[in-house]
Amino acid sequence: MPAVYDNLNLNRQLTAGDPINSDSLKQAELVAKILRCSNESGDPAVSDHAATSAALRVKTIESAYSADMYGSELDHEFQMLRQLIEDRFDEARDHFNEARYGFENRLYNIFDISNVNMRIINRNVHRPPREAEPLLKTKPGDGFELAEALARGLEPNVLQNFPAPAAVGATPEFFHQNTISNYGHREVLEMVHFYNNDFGILPTDPLGTRREKFHDFLAGR
Repeated sequence: MPAVYDNLNLNRQLTAGDPINSDSLKQAELVAKILRCSNESGDPAVSDHAATSAALRVKTIESAYSADMYGSELDHEFQMLRQLIEDRFDEARDHFNEARYGFENRLYNIFDISNVNMRIINRNVHRPPREAEPLLKTKPGDGFELAEALARGLEPNVLQNFPAPAAVGATPEFFHQNTISNYGHREVLEMVHFYNNDFGILPTDPLGTRREKFHDFLAGR
């Protein structure tokens, strides 16, 4: 293969440390084009291998030029993307751990409440209604709608001024204001509201039956 073609150095080389710029790329593209045309025209001085090598050399210089031009910018963007992914992963992991720990704490709390209630039930089974202890609340929210359904036919003001819903694990502050045997409709409905539980009471049940069913609830029956 000739070393010079029309004042163009066909054997110009790039060594380590040489700058890769647009001139280097244009030189390589021009050499590859000349060698390809010469090879296709049947020039015996330009082999298929020489033409192919020149084309591959263009690809190599093109890659090096792109990396030199855009490599640092792309690397910076990649690092930013990587940091963003890591931050999002850490955030998701923290949320997951918070949810898991919160669930475990609530689960342990439910177990604790159940254990306490079992001990209270064991005592209430052997006690008359006047000596019964209140159970810890296990159902969230209030039972106003349950109480409302059981208040049909009673005094219009029987549902007025119920206290705010209590938290799970609480006991009714008004439990000992009257013994269960002396509860009126209002006191029974307050318990329905507090525990969010109708205790199996039916709207047609008389007051005595409502007291008994509430006591059965405290005794685990």
